[in-house]
Amino acid sequence: RNIKAEMDFTQEAYNCSKIRNLIMSDNRLCSKIEIPKIHTEFCTRKVIVMDFISGIPLHDHAGMISAGVDQKRIASIFVELFGTMFFDYGFIHCDPHPGNLLVSSQMVNGKRLDKLVVLDHGLYLHLDEAFREHHCGIWRAMIIQDNCSLKYNAEQLGLKGNTWKLLPFVLINRSTETQSRLGKSSYMSPEERKRIVKALGVSDVSFSKAANIVGEFPPELVWIMRSMHMVKDLHEKLGGNRAERFHIYAQHANSGTRTSSWKFINACTKLHFFLSLWIMELKLFLYFEWYVPIMKREMLRRRKSRLSLSALFRENIEHKLIK
Repeated sequence: RNIKAEMDFTQEAYNCSKIRNLIMSDNRLCSKIEIPKIHTEFCTRKVIVMDFISGIPLHDHAGMISAGVDQKRIASIFVELFGTMFFDYGFIHCDPHPGNLLVSSQMVNGKRLDKLVVLDHGLYLHLDEAFREHHCGIWRAMIIQDNCSLKYNAEQLGLKGNTWKLLPFVLINRSTETQSRLGKSSYMSPEERKRIVKALGVSDVSFSKAANIVGEFPPELVWIMRSMHMVKDLHEKLGGNRAERFHIYAQHANSGTRTSSWKFINACTKLHFFLSLWIMELKLFLYFEWYVPIMKREMLRRRKSRLSLSALFRENIEHKLIK
């Protein structure tokens, strides 16, 4: 089915025109992203005609370095684009490999402006509004470690039993009990693993076991996870990091929340998320940057004190033996 969709150039022309219109009307992205213009009057099922845009492929790191491209900035734009697709638009490019992405340079008012060019729009995933909303809810809940909201939104997407507890492990490399700042740690403690193993009723939380459970997820969620994995690989190759990526996703999961037709209620929901995230990050920052160092210094002082007492005790024993 996907091969047929990609070989139908009228579908690709539609996808390309739609995402181009969405981005051109989005003030956050219109100056950073370039999508070729489709000339629909010349397009058929077997022919597609679009503007030609020259650029450097994202896999050509040497070419970008010699051209003076800021790869970290491009990495951030790349994640911002797909964060917008995942959470705001619900219209997702499903083949974001480096060959489909270019960097195009232009001079604007005497200054160089690098844009990310996106090609090959044959394969897209369209989320209905309810799915997109609950997908935003899953990410918001994972970020602020809200188990009740995570379970509710996961069940609305069709996840059964306790499989919702696996989502943070698969998507953000931690559990909802992880005591580390977002994106700062890629490892769960043995205690966290035991809790997930018990909840899921499996022998171990390995990626092979996770893959078996992921097979029970809705197809849309599997496609999203596939695209996110491709975004992750390219983002890190361009110099990005996990913390930056997760924070961008969190921002877009929040901006994509439209749970009510009342703007005031939506604004309050978004404010609650930002306050919850800020408080959680502040608590973890104080814990790791203030409390932990103090405890380490105290433990070191006590250890030195014990060593000093031990040395004094040995000296007294040796002195008595000599006598």
